[in-house]
Amino acid sequence: MDELEVDADLSEDLVHLTDDDLDAKELRSKALQIKRDRSPCTPDEQAVVAAVESTIGSLPSSAFKELASPDPDVLMSLGFVEGSKIGVCRAETTVDAAAEECVAHNILKETRAAMKRFSSLGGRETTVIPLTDHSFLYQTLVDHGIPGFVPREYVSHVVWERQREDTYVIAYKPYIGEEFPIRPKFVRATGSLLLRLKRLPPLHGYAQTQLELTKQGDLRGVVPAVLINRLAVTQLGYAVEVKNSFDKSREIDDRTWSSTPRADELDERDKNVEAERMERALQGYTEDEKLQLAEVAAKFSEEQLPAGSFTTLKSAGDWRVEKKLAVAEGSRIACVQGTAIMDADCYQCAAYQVLRMSRAMVKSHKGWAEGGGQELNATELNGHSFIYQITIDHKIPGFAIRDEELKIVEEGLALFEMFEGEKGKVVKLPGSLATAKVSRKKGDNHAYGWATTTVRASAVQVLAFAWDVMSRNEAKEDDLERVIDERPSNHNFVGYSKKRLPRPLNNRDFVSRFIWKAQGTGHVLVQSPTSTVARPLLKDTVRAKYLGAMRIVKINDSETRLEYVCRPDAGGSVPAFIANSLMTRFVSYPTEIQEYFQKVRPLSNWDAKDGRAVGEVLLTKLDAESKKVRPTHLSWEEARMRFLFAHYEGLREAGERWEWLETMLARVVKNKLRPPASVSTRLVDLARADAKAIGAGLATSLVSNATSDAAVAEWIAKYPALTQFDQQRAWFRPMMNVVGKRLLSKSKLGAKFRLYSGAGMSMFDLYSDVQMIALYLSSEETVGYGYALLGMVLFGLTGQLQVIWFQTKGGPRFSFLKGTLMVVTGTKVGFDAHRVAKGEEKKDYGLLSPDQELFVTKLQEMMSESIPGCVMQLYVIILLLRNGGEIKTVAL
Repeated sequence: MDELEVDADLSEDLVHLTDDDLDAKELRSKALQIKRDRSPCTPDEQAVVAAVESTIGSLPSSAFKELASPDPDVLMSLGFVEGSKIGVCRAETTVDAAAEECVAHNILKETRAAMKRFSSLGGRETTVIPLTDHSFLYQTLVDHGIPGFVPREYVSHVVWERQREDTYVIAYKPYIGEEFPIRPKFVRATGSLLLRLKRLPPLHGYAQTQLELTKQGDLRGVVPAVLINRLAVTQLGYAVEVKNSFDKSREIDDRTWSSTPRADELDERDKNVEAERMERALQGYTEDEKLQLAEVAAKFSEEQLPAGSFTTLKSAGDWRVEKKLAVAEGSRIACVQGTAIMDADCYQCAAYQVLRMSRAMVKSHKGWAEGGGQELNATELNGHSFIYQITIDHKIPGFAIRDEELKIVEEGLALFEMFEGEKGKVVKLPGSLATAKVSRKKGDNHAYGWATTTVRASAVQVLAFAWDVMSRNEAKEDDLERVIDERPSNHNFVGYSKKRLPRPLNNRDFVSRFIWKAQGTGHVLVQSPTSTVARPLLKDTVRAKYLGAMRIVKINDSETRLEYVCRPDAGGSVPAFIANSLMTRFVSYPTEIQEYFQKVRPLSNWDAKDGRAVGEVLLTKLDAESKKVRPTHLSWEEARMRFLFAHYEGLREAGERWEWLETMLARVVKNKLRPPASVSTRLVDLARADAKAIGAGLATSLVSNATSDAAVAEWIAKYPALTQFDQQRAWFRPMMNVVGKRLLSKSKLGAKFRLYSGAGMSMFDLYSDVQMIALYLSSEETVGYGYALLGMVLFGLTGQLQVIWFQTKGGPRFSFLKGTLMVVTGTKVGFDAHRVAKGEEKKDYGLLSPDQELFVTKLQEMMSESIPGCVMQLYVIILLLRNGGEIKTVAL
């Protein structure tokens, strides 16, 4: 039955339904009405559709130039009608919904979600006047939020039409009539819009619709056409919104690797069908089949295995199951016999055994994902026989999968040896919880990249995600083609991909073999370059190579440690150093996996680790905040928060529960120094205006505190609402601590200020000490004090060198030389303050964290030089004053 044929009756009790539930019911009811409506449009309505199609809908694809889209699944472009300076913008995408639902989503202008969306875009007022079942007049008053920009008024005649059984069209044509006189203080803008919706075949049981949005708008007034054309991406934002509203990517991807209740239903159906077929085919066995049945029956006959030779084994606790063991005479191999009472007839039991590729049978092999199961294949010969093949890695020395596959896996595992211990140069991945390194092999110009992170998912889920290279989440903006060419087994396939590169570079394509294998408590996945007859070299396309390996280690049932290594080779005439410079992009793949599973974690599962992960994301620059993509009425930080709260399940739930949270975080990320406002509002009464003031207060705390954690603690304690929220939510303070560290490291008044001021003060302190030593040594009366001060300074520098030695003795030699240079130049304290402000973690080879090192260095400096030197200088000053001497200078 079509999914739209469900009961859309709105008469049930609506008291406990949310706004989203009510909107969904109204949308499904309207969609069902549209599907059942077979009435044609009136001549006037057909004329509206034809007029819009003839102006903006008839442009060929060759007339459009691709634009930078905020969503890789939405293709955006801009073209021009001959004689017009104002461009025609077009968006194309696929929506996970029925075509009728997409039509309903567009023409239902007064749903709760539609009004909320209209208000967020600067809408002031909207009016809908129904004309027929297929058309209505639509007026909107919009303030675009641009200073000096007069609000606009739009009036359109909207018509929807079923052009074919699988295609709908919605047309918007500017309307002028006495119903809508031009309002004062508004400029009447015009715009034409054409929305084509074509039904596609379902994908994994979910309806699919091809959406094509074509639009041309004229803001009128004195706005130049160039500016209007620059807003093309913003005008096409509706296509992204529709795709996201119906997005079922997670459900579709899950169906490719997760077990679902539907699988059990399919198995039950298959078993019943097979049982009926077997009951009808009781004769017709071939001679070979009869011979095989006789041989097996004789092997396990009463003569070979008498009833008294069996020993009963310990039962697993089910009284209906009995297991016995026996060894035939002259054989060393035991025979196991099992007897069970089944809740099914004999044909159903036989069907269960015959359906070897059923989902339940595959799942019953305990060796599959956890114990070493590698391959399961069944090929039917006729109605009575089939060939059954199963390959298992028993994890016993001498037992192995195919030699060539095992060799590829071993080569992939060998790549990790390059990064064991402290090998490799550490590189920073912006906004990431991953640790990354780069290394080289002697004689190889191409670099190797390595990264590791922790993913909030099980090891099997991580493997399934990485294995499913055809999932939507794996799709990238530069993909020209992605396909699996061959799949020899369930743990081995050959994939082909083609990438678009900017001119003048040629496009690249890759042919890779993917193999996974169980290892310990986790898995290994290897991607190795290969060649096939089906993929010859193409003209104007360079064959690139990508070698990669992933080690997936189980931490617990919901956490997995992911380790990844890769070696990209762009091929062609691209120098190796250029590919090496892009290594941070290649080693960010573990971060993509970590972010995917973080996005789908519900708020109810969040803990301190989730808070830290989301805190990193809040300070990561996104494409959605660029001027070319974001709506004009949003600042970059507001655009970033809106994107994150729409795409992270936990943040979406938090935004619905606490409407002020998104506003507060946007103001926090803005990090503009302003006088702190006093907000004593309780958490239950907190409004968005209060949240803005609270968010702006963090910048002041960051400047006035030594560390970011102290600043966050002061900020939370300052506002009662935050104090209560922090007590209730374990993830909030860890999230804000990460945000505070990142803001402090990026702020001009943060890490840079501490670095330059701290280093400058340290250098001036050392310079003034040297000056005082020279002054004391120049006089016979104070020469002893000069040597004493010199000893204090040298003792202090020696102490700092000892700290450097203990901190770097297990690391690379360059670290010690760098630290020595900082000590000699007197800048170590400044650099230590810079590392603390940036929130750097303790090195694997170091004994102290950055804040501990800063504390020890300052304490040693104070005890060895600052305090004794200050006391001695005071004594010298008093001595000189008593003897009538002159004080020329003092050390800092």
